[in-house]
Amino acid sequence: MQRRHKLITNASISHINLSRRRKPRRRQSPSRSMCAVSWASKHSRDVQELSEQVEEVAEEGESEEADLDTKAAHEKRQEKFEKLYQNALQNGLEEAKKEYKEFEHGAVEGLDLVGLASEHLKQFWYIGQCRRNYSLPCPNEWSWDDSEKVCTAPADYDGPCEKRKSFDDMDSKAREDYAWRCHASWPCMNDTPIDDSKLCPLEWTKVASTVCIAPTSYDGVCSPIASFQGLSVLEKLKLEHLCSIRWPRLTPEYANQSDIGATAGYAAAGSSSWPSGTIDETGAMVPLDS
Repeated sequence: MQRRHKLITNASISHINLSRRRKPRRRQSPSRSMCAVSWASKHSRDVQELSEQVEEVAEEGESEEADLDTKAAHEKRQEKFEKLYQNALQNGLEEAKKEYKEFEHGAVEGLDLVGLASEHLKQFWYIGQCRRNYSLPCPNEWSWDDSEKVCTAPADYDGPCEKRKSFDDMDSKAREDYAWRCHASWPCMNDTPIDDSKLCPLEWTKVASTVCIAPTSYDGVCSPIASFQGLSVLEKLKLEHLCSIRWPRLTPEYANQSDIGATAGYAAAGSSSWPSGTIDETGAMVPLDS
């Protein structure tokens, strides 16, 4: 009777030891591979500990079951071991789930989600939307000094990097990285400069000397009524990316179809004000019907 009590007590203690786990301490920035190795190592030790406890229970139960027939003793041991394993396995699974949830929560908490979103947005603005021509010596609107082999940023450049920079020793990948980090995009392939004489973006209607209205089909994030008066070419480039709009470009085929030329025609006809109209895809102005 005393040995039976001892056997049950030891088995209970073994079960309690298996059930108790140290609460996991949150690591600062664990990698998934390190956590996997740590988790596997810990639970390998648990399995080994369980095996030792099973052997101990079996040895202590041998003398008690000596008076039973072989079949009954075997069945009794099997039932006891199965219960022990099931309890240990269930406890292990529950703790594994708990540890994984805490790890996932800690990993998400450690992420700078705002910074990550900002990086993706910058990459879209400054290196996305088209194939960039990184064979050019300088970014958009930067001036090239051939004698010093240095690019100089425009006066309104407000990026986080220096305003004079040589890109001679930088390959396309390095220039792409510089572009989004320093807010200095390279021109698109086969793109031409913005015609700075045009007040409104393509398909927008000029309704006053400084006001433009978007077409009904416009679905960008910016206001459909805006004044672009006084904006630099660099500021217009940024708005193109932000607002999903596009200004007319300087090309030989419509170089003579500027607002100034159109205005001169209207002035000759007796009008002294800027004409109102929609800028079409070629950059020419289509007057509104009176």
